[in-house]
Amino acid sequence: MIKLPDLFILNIMSKKLINIIIILLMLIISPTAFAQEDLSEKYDENTEILLKGIIVEITVPQRGPVILKVKSNKDGKIYNLVTAPQWFLTKNNLSFNSGDNIEIIGSKLITPKGELFIITRKCKMRESDYFLFRDQNMRPHWRGAHNR
Repeated sequence: MIKLPDLFILNIMSKKLINIIIILLMLIISPTAFAQEDLSEKYDENTEILLKGIIVEITVPQRGPVILKVKSNKDGKIYNLVTAPQWFLTKNNLSFNSGDNIEIIGSKLITPKGELFIITRKCKMRESDYFLFRDQNMRPHWRGAHNR
């Protein structure tokens, strides 16, 4: 038979265990949730910049937009460019290669971790015209009616 003090100790231990499990789940889920959050939805025209540089790295996630690391011709810094989902790029015959020159107009975004990303509105590669990623209302072309 369990005594009353034993029940009290079991109750405290089970609460601590539950708290530990919750904290562990938050640590595991939080980065994943942010990584899956669509950064491309966070466009702010007030922070637009023009960036010219060379693609040095390409990250194609299973979900979400393709991320380019671009070395700026102006200051030599590496910038993270958020483009569009891979399926949208493929559908529009747009591909990126390391070493390619690129010119983009995009919006600055600072993540909760303090990382700077540039959300691409339009980009120009090689001698082509600008490719538009967004409409006049800054909505991504791969969302809603644009995707039909």
